[in-house]
Amino acid sequence: MPFVPASQIQPESVSWLFPGRFAFEYLHILDGDPGLGKTFILLDLCARLSTGREWPDGSAGPGACASVYLSGEDHPHNVLRPRLSALGADLDRVHLWQRESGEPWPYLPSRHGLLRDTMAERKARLLVIDPLFAFLDRDVSPAGDQDVRRALAPLAEMAKELHCCVIMARHPNKRGGGRALYRGSYSIAFNALCRSTFIVGHDPEVKERAVLAQVKNNFDAPQPSLAYTLKSGSNGLPELEWLGLSRFTDNDLVGGGPNGPRHRARVFLLHFLKDGPRQVWEILDAGRGQGHSQKTLERARKTLNMRTEKVHANTLKQKTYWLLPGQKLAENLMSADEAKVARWMDQVEARAKAMQRGEYEFEAA
Repeated sequence: MPFVPASQIQPESVSWLFPGRFAFEYLHILDGDPGLGKTFILLDLCARLSTGREWPDGSAGPGACASVYLSGEDHPHNVLRPRLSALGADLDRVHLWQRESGEPWPYLPSRHGLLRDTMAERKARLLVIDPLFAFLDRDVSPAGDQDVRRALAPLAEMAKELHCCVIMARHPNKRGGGRALYRGSYSIAFNALCRSTFIVGHDPEVKERAVLAQVKNNFDAPQPSLAYTLKSGSNGLPELEWLGLSRFTDNDLVGGGPNGPRHRARVFLLHFLKDGPRQVWEILDAGRGQGHSQKTLERARKTLNMRTEKVHANTLKQKTYWLLPGQKLAENLMSADEAKVARWMDQVEARAKAMQRGEYEFEAA
């Protein structure tokens, strides 16, 4: 086996397409919900690279280079080319996949040779695959680590061989909150194989603004987030405008950071219920008044391990309360008769559930 002493390994510095963010010879991934401008960002990278312009943070590019854009969702005629023109691209240096009728898709890993040949022929330094899952072989399970590694290994080899950068777009999963690292769909192997990963999300404070944040960086310190917006252009087409640095991190964008919506909802609940339990309608009404959606409040309630208790009043009406850990409902919330009715209704409900499970038998008369 080809093991050698580390002293015989020649150190090499990382070569950057976009300093601190996207490196040559490696894979990268960009996560984000639909409608947040992932495609605009990726097209903007291609446009800037085609003319040798600086990157959105002001850092220098590697000079004018070609790129290859593989899109499985947007049409090259009425979406990609118009957007590239609006972004100031040298259209001769951005190569779009224009599928002919009956032509097979360049699935990975079975047809990776087509991509490799295309990149080599055009001397392209950047390959964009948008979205990645549209181009995986049908026998590749994106939830399986081994399948993911098998599918992406040829891309990683190509990036090394051709000294190019590969960026893949992906939709996040449906789970809210938590860390941004785990918001990407399916296997964590996608993140493990990529040297840097990013996520786009709504600015937590400004509705019209979005943020591009770095989730992972294997080669450098985490880079500052960048704010941007999509606005209407003079020709009727949307335009991408970069707005400079943003203080929000990747976890802020998914509600898991100190400035995220779920964190703010938790703070609201702790403050609103500090003097005792409140009815759900009161909580939701007050929360909406401070910009918290019902869904966010429900999720925040779960992360705080809050309890829900129901109180039966006037035999038919029911009041529902949220309680912080350690809180109890006051005994005077119900009269003696109401408490008796509440216990009876609870017993009826418990028996009904037991009957559904086949665990309850009627007593003989």
